[in-house]
Amino acid sequence: MRPIDGALIELYRVFVVSKKDVTSQEVDVVQSCWHKAIAQCYGGALIGGGLMWGVGWRHSKRMRIILSGAAAICTGHLSMNRAIDSSVDKILALDGSWMQKELTTM
Repeated sequence: MRPIDGALIELYRVFVVSKKDVTSQEVDVVQSCWHKAIAQCYGGALIGGGLMWGVGWRHSKRMRIILSGAAAICTGHLSMNRAIDSSVDKILALDGSWMQKELTTM
């Protein structure tokens, strides 16, 4: 796991466990970050697996399944990492938020 991924997971853990007064805007930001990351992961996996299935038409069905699964894992992981990177950048751009302070200390 890359450090930036770990930072977002730690921020989520602090967010869930903390007894701080959390505004509805901060709740929306954290939830949108997680939903975006999950959606990007599924979308990337679907596109990568589907493209590999279509490209590998000369191979046997078993080989196409293996190649499509591997492509889905790789593209899903890359898509999720990009979404997490942009989410962390979005949080760091917020002014004076406790989430920003938590991310800078991690």
